[in-house]
Amino acid sequence: MRRRVILFGGSFDPIHNGHLSVARAAINQLNASECWLIVAFDAPLKERVLTPFHHRVNMIKAAIANVEDFFVSEIEATLPLPNYTVTTLQTLISLYPLIDFVLLIGADQAADFERWKDPEIIRSLVEIAVYPRKGYKLVEGFIQIDQPLVEVSSTAVREGSSTDAPREVLRYMMGKNLYTEQIVATMISEKRMNHVLRVTELTRQLALRYGIDADRAVLAGLFHDAVKQWPQEQLLRWMRLYRPHLLHLHPQIWHAFVAADVLKYTYHIRDKSILQAIAHHVEGNSSDMLAKVLYVADKIEPGRKYDTGLLIQSAFNDIHKTVRIVKAMQAQYLGKEISNDIN
Repeated sequence: MRRRVILFGGSFDPIHNGHLSVARAAINQLNASECWLIVAFDAPLKERVLTPFHHRVNMIKAAIANVEDFFVSEIEATLPLPNYTVTTLQTLISLYPLIDFVLLIGADQAADFERWKDPEIIRSLVEIAVYPRKGYKLVEGFIQIDQPLVEVSSTAVREGSSTDAPREVLRYMMGKNLYTEQIVATMISEKRMNHVLRVTELTRQLALRYGIDADRAVLAGLFHDAVKQWPQEQLLRWMRLYRPHLLHLHPQIWHAFVAADVLKYTYHIRDKSILQAIAHHVEGNSSDMLAKVLYVADKIEPGRKYDTGLLIQSAFNDIHKTVRIVKAMQAQYLGKEISNDIN
């Protein structure tokens, strides 16, 4: 028995709610039984290097885990490079001769369709449906999908200006640090970002020394100062919402708690060790091992204005002792220039 299947190809870097809504509209309007999300192994017309294939596949699997008529296809990982849509279609048709495929593309791709390899052969193999994209007119010669404009983009999710993606995708991409550095870099100055990168690298090295997962350490390091340059009014709103019991603390400390809460409530990270490390990186008031590592790394990273060489060596020898030393430094120089620097 023949059936109709939507083929929705793309880099999905990452998949977002716009992709899912378009796929749903296509299934409903074209009377298809299901939609296969075809993950591009590479993208011949893209200049940007794609996130590793297995991560993009895993994010799709997380997004559609509870959707019965969506499936992810990894077929393009099995085809010779460079791969083109026409090859993918020919392969699928040979594997599934009883399926009538409909290729789903965006209006931006339709406008560029004649640049694709063998566009006329593609037309002979499958029907082509087009969904609207902002800034692109409808192109004649394709089936039109009646769908509101998709405002979100994968670029916006990668850059942190949008979180319009399934929470499972947001949690995965942050947990694997796929776009974290890019997201944080849009939130703080270049000078602050350089500090963050030095802290992150030292945190990673110390984490490996003490048997802590590197991905968790890197996420904590990258995000610890993510909101440090937010206006105080913005920090205050978050503190009132999630940490009203800590409003008595000095406003210079608030960024640590807010950064942890942004990671928890915006990106759905639930790892208590990561969240504690970020929340307590200023004063070092957590006994968690990752928290100790981040606290020390933040204070002794090699870009500080004072010589941290011996302290770095001490941290690799005995992190607990180094925490005590750094705390003593903070207490000794409270109110002086070095205190402002290490806070």
